[in-house]
Amino acid sequence: MSCPSTQRLMKMMSKRRERLNSEISVLNLERKKARRRITTCLQVEVTRAKKRVKKKRRKALTVMKTLIIL
Repeated sequence: MSCPSTQRLMKMMSKRRERLNSEISVLNLERKKARRRITTCLQVEVTRAKKRVKKKRRKALTVMKTLIIL
């Protein structure tokens, strides 16, 4: 499943909020599907960010070790 970019995610979320606020009865299933897609995509974003942070940390540690050796 491909995830939309963060901007599109935010648009989707705001649209969903509008739809829920205006009393248009959306099929419960559709609503659930949309919610699930948004949450999984947000989760993907979060995990990507965590991975980036880990990589940066790892690089920093190796740099520090080389400095100590020199």
